[in-house]
Amino acid sequence: MNASLREYIKRVRWQKAKDGTHEYTVVTWKPELEKEFREFVSAIYETGFKEKFHGTTYTYLTIDGYTYWTMNYKAEVTLLINRKTALV
Repeated sequence: MNASLREYIKRVRWQKAKDGTHEYTVVTWKPELEKEFREFVSAIYETGFKEKFHGTTYTYLTIDGYTYWTMNYKAEVTLLINRKTALV
């Protein structure tokens, strides 16, 4: 996997969701990394796998024990990236 994606993952804050099921990061929390955020979203769509969740198909990307996804918006308008511990 691309080293720049791993570096981005390390540099941003991951907030636990209120329901406790996953974490997320928001592009505006690190505006200086917006280019890297957009590249990460593009990587999810370009190299990820599709899977249904509650009737909706999402694109997921697993890196180093976490699975990442967005809410199926175009990369240029996506505001957050979600992650959860990957299933083995």
